[in-house]
Amino acid sequence: MTDKKPTINPYDKEVCMQLVEKKYKQLIKQKYGNYVHLCFDSIYTWTDILGDTPRLRTITGQIPCATFYYTEFLVNIKPDNIYDIGCGMNFFKDVLPNVIGIDGNDPVDRNISDAAKYDIKGVFDDVFVAEHENQFQAVMSIDALHFIPLTDFTQRVLDFARIIKPRGRGYLAMNAARMCECTNKAVLLQLTGSAKRDANLISQYIDREICKLPLDFLVVDTLVDKQSDEYMDGNIRLVIQK
Repeated sequence: MTDKKPTINPYDKEVCMQLVEKKYKQLIKQKYGNYVHLCFDSIYTWTDILGDTPRLRTITGQIPCATFYYTEFLVNIKPDNIYDIGCGMNFFKDVLPNVIGIDGNDPVDRNISDAAKYDIKGVFDDVFVAEHENQFQAVMSIDALHFIPLTDFTQRVLDFARIIKPRGRGYLAMNAARMCECTNKAVLLQLTGSAKRDANLISQYIDREICKLPLDFLVVDTLVDKQSDEYMDGNIRLVIQK
C-alpha cells in the first residue's frame, strides 16, 4: 500500500487554451452561440446557473473547456469515431470530430432538439461490456459511470478498459462524491479510516487503487483533494491506452 499520488500528464491550462483557440472555438460558437464564455479552470466551480443538467446549464453562458485537454489524446489517434458513453445532451457532438453519443435516458428537458440527444440508446453495465469488448477505437465517458460504491471503482475502470480496442484509447472521468453517496458509512470507514466524507482520505484511497491497476495510462489526474464534488468534469480523470 502506498500514498504515492499517481500523476501523469495532468491538466495544463495553457495547452488547453491554445488547443481550443486553434481547433474548437469556432465549432463551440457555431453550436452554442457567439455569446458563450470559455472557462479554462481545471475545476468548474461556477454554481449560479439554472437548467436541467450541468452541461445544459453551460449553454446559458459558460462553456467549461478542461475536457478538451483530455479528449485530445483520443483525437490524436485519428479514430473513425469517438463514442461518448453517458453523453446526456450530446454536448461534444459536432465539436469533437465524429462523436457518437450513447445514453440510456431521454433528456428530461423536452425542449432539447433531436440533434442534441443520444445517437445510440445504451446503458453501461455487464451486458454492455461483454457485448462491446475490444470494440471502440476511441471512447470517452464524463461523469456518467460513477453511480457505484467506492468498492466498485477499480472494477469500473477495468470494465471501461475492456471495451477499448487494442491500440485504441479511452478517456474516463468520474466524480468521487457520487461514489461516496453510494457507499454506506461502515464501508467508507473500512476503506478510508473515516465514516465521514473526508476529501483527503478519499483521495488517498482512489490514488492507491489507481496504482494497483494493470493498465497503460497516458493521463492520471486526480483532483479529489482539491474539489471533493466536481459535478462537471469529474475529479478523477484517466486516459487509458490499450
